[in-house]
Order: sequence, then C-alpha cells, then structure tokens
Amino acid sequence: MRICSLVPSATEILFALGLGDQVVAVTHACDVPVEAASRPRVLRSRLDPEAEGGALDAEVRRARGAGESLYDVDESGLRAAAPEVVFAQDLCEVCAVSAADAARVVARLPGPPALVPLHPHRLQECLGDIRTIGQATGRMEAAEALIESLSIRIDCLRAMTHRARPRPRVVCLEWLDPLMISGHWIPELIALAGGDDVLGSPGAASRRVEPEEVSAADPDVVLIMPCGMRPDRAGRELDRLAGSPWWSALRAARAGRTYLMDGPGYLQRSGPRIIDGAEMLGGLFHPGVFRRPAPPGAVVRVAPRRAAERDGG
Repeated sequence: MRICSLVPSATEILFALGLGDQVVAVTHACDVPVEAASRPRVLRSRLDPEAEGGALDAEVRRARGAGESLYDVDESGLRAAAPEVVFAQDLCEVCAVSAADAARVVARLPGPPALVPLHPHRLQECLGDIRTIGQATGRMEAAEALIESLSIRIDCLRAMTHRARPRPRVVCLEWLDPLMISGHWIPELIALAGGDDVLGSPGAASRRVEPEEVSAADPDVVLIMPCGMRPDRAGRELDRLAGSPWWSALRAARAGRTYLMDGPGYLQRSGPRIIDGAEMLGGLFHPGVFRRPAPPGAVVRVAPRRAAERDGG
C-alpha cells in the first residue's frame, strides 16, 4: 500500500505500526522517526517559522479573515507519489492542513485515493486514531498491540500518581503573544501525571486568556510550550514576557517551577509519544513517586527571576 500522511502524528503512528516502507509522502513537519524526514514532502506552511509569536498570530488571523489556507499542498508531488490512502486532520487548521482543504486536492488525483480524516479531542480518541489507521491500512493486529502497550503505561502512571500529594495546580500555555492555554487532551495528561489544570478543560479547544486570569489562578507550576516551537525557540518568546511584573509575581515563577516543554515532541501531537510526555510530567510533579528522566532538551527549567531583575535593578 502507498500511503501519504498530511499529519505528523499519523506519520509517527504509521512508522510505529511497521508501515514506514509504505509511506511515500509526508509534510514539512514530519520529523519523527528520523526516517520520515527522508520521504518526499508534499505539504509546506505559508507561515514564517522564525517570526515572533505576535506576528504569527496576526498572520493567522489575517488568513482566516480572508478565507485562506495556511498551507500549500504540492499537487504535482502528490500525483508523483501516487498514494492509495491519504491521512489528514480536521482538529486544527493552524497545526496542519485541514481535511477539507486536503479533500479538494485529493479529489483531483487519479483514483482518487481514500482520504481518512483524524479528529482527536480526548486522550482515548488519540488512542482511537491508532485503531483508525490500523483499519485503513490492514494493520489491526499491530494497532491493537500498540494501544494495549500504551494503555498499560497509562494505567501504571495513574496508579502511581493518583494518591500523590500535594497535587500541583498547573497552567499550560500554548501561546505567549497573545496568551493562550492548552485544551483537548493536554488537561487529561496533566491529571494523569498527578496535577490539576486550573484553566484548561479536557476536550475543549485551546483558548485565549488575559494575564489577569493567569495571575488570579496563581499556579504552582507553569508549562510553556508554544504550539510548534521547541524549547529553545519558546525560550526566546518567553524572554519578552518574563520581565512583566505580573509574570514575576506568579507563585510558579518565584519558586522556579516554570518549564519550557518540547510540546511538538511529547504533548501536542496526538501520537504515541504523548504517553512519554505524561510520564515526564509525572516526574516533574511528583519526582519522589514517578521517576521518568526526560530526554535531553525535552524539559528546560526556567530559573526564578531575582528581585533586582524583577525591579529593573
């Protein structure tokens, strides 16, 4: 079978199911496993990945207002790849090309190939996507085995952190300019790791918040993972925010319990590695209960700001 994945999480699942040699086309963002990056890329973002967060947000809002897609599909490249099945998503038109936009291109291809949309909102739906991909590719046995192995790890983490105290009050920031909190499966991962997401709601979309709402929540822990940004890039965004008086006054900032997270690697893509991410959170929240060392660079602690820095001295 010849397979095209227009979703990084689907690419990870396909390789995890042993279908890597059948993946003939991927997106610019498909970088796990490393073999995926060698496949022809038939999707690219129109956004400048090095632009500041505020500029990116403005461009997203402009494109939405104009009814424009944020992605370009290489139709000639897709034709050359000749896929029999194409995986897309209709969860977020910012994170990846929408299933509707993909459908218009796929309909013009010879065949045309089958289009399989993925739309997870909750943790169990993320696992369900593995089954959906297994069904579409004839790899149900491998899919069920992967789901079972992930479910065992979920149950283990839940059992170890369920009674752990105190449960930290957590805010997870998915964007910094403007401020946005995470939703969908992220609050569930935080709960699974023994924390309480005080602003996010399981299954709900991420939403914009004002500094006053974050200040009022005064969380014990702040997780910083701007969508699509690795910790080094997110750190540059945070530098523009961290000097604000309201930020320096946060309990988490004073205690040094703010962390830059590799969101794309371990929390935001709805593939198998979100369980790795939940285990890393368990180690952050309750290091005496659950020990899961994070891979190098996956979690970066933000040092507390000294009083002189906060006061501009």
